[in-house]
Amino acid sequence: MPEVHNNPHYFFGRHALLAWLEERLAMELPHHPILLQGGGGMGKTAVLQKIHSGYIGDEYATAYVDLADTNPDSMSQFLWEIATIFAPQLRVNGDTPALHRSDCVANPQAAFETTLLQPKIEALNGRHLILLFDNFHILQRRFADSGLSYDDFAQWQQQLQELPQLHTIFTISDGDDDRLVLFDRAHRYRIEPMVSSAACDLVRAYSSYTFYSDVAKYIGEASGGNPRTIINVMRALKNRQQNDPHWQPTTADVAALRIVSPETPIPVRPIYEVSARKTAVNNTSQTNRQIKQVAALLTALLIISTLPWAILRPVQRARVTTAAGMAVGLITPTMTNTPYPIIDYAATPRITRITVTPRPTETH
Repeated sequence: MPEVHNNPHYFFGRHALLAWLEERLAMELPHHPILLQGGGGMGKTAVLQKIHSGYIGDEYATAYVDLADTNPDSMSQFLWEIATIFAPQLRVNGDTPALHRSDCVANPQAAFETTLLQPKIEALNGRHLILLFDNFHILQRRFADSGLSYDDFAQWQQQLQELPQLHTIFTISDGDDDRLVLFDRAHRYRIEPMVSSAACDLVRAYSSYTFYSDVAKYIGEASGGNPRTIINVMRALKNRQQNDPHWQPTTADVAALRIVSPETPIPVRPIYEVSARKTAVNNTSQTNRQIKQVAALLTALLIISTLPWAILRPVQRARVTTAAGMAVGLITPTMTNTPYPIIDYAATPRITRITVTPRPTETH
């Protein structure tokens, strides 16, 4: 979700989680790690990016690392890789900490703390530092496949907890909690699907065109409240709308994308039309009245444009008059055997007389 990463304003429905985080960060020592767990696409990365953008407050400095970008085969390699990622974010007076690969070989934990963390913490003058570790489950799967040791990692975590101005936050996906003994004393929070109102807010924030409110609600329900799925749906609808600026998506259009859950029932009646930039709701009956008004105007223009021709041609005039009357509903055809009458206007400069004579019927 690059739009979410680059723009923390695309953030809805997680304010209770952020309030919970502020309470945990304010706790006294030891600072146990904070663990955010949830399914794929539930917004774990978005939460870390929100914190990294400064939402928690000026009293905290942050540094972010995506553990999916690391590929360590030992503890020293792991600390070296994350140190090189953290270093540009932990500048002191504009200077990047000087890192040496050899320091992370002899005593990697001590080198990470003395070279990288302590200078930054001292420069914060009482403020706190939060290290944000995203996608820990990817690193966790490598413990069994490499020389990375659970014991070494647990020992390193214990050392970090003793630093008075340091906090750590990890994210992990569902289904990867078999080794969470590493975080047996962590503060845990499970990120649940978005509620309907928050999902609709995300839909509105991601669209720049008018759409029906039942479509927004359907997207939230069919996506299971998954923010990533909602954004994928809105991206697909946006591409379609760029090709046809007058197109308005329906629930059937959303279902046809095959992105959302196929078992979600599709509403059959669009009730309201919602503007993405306004909170006002317009009933579709108003749109229907406008369509009828346009149709009546076009019918009047048709009658006016054909009237001179009809005056010059009496027979055609009758047919045009009858057709125009039927178009606006003034004449209703009936299923009878009575033949259509012929309307004969007197050919005088001013209409003074109308004679109606039945058309003679043929007999066989």
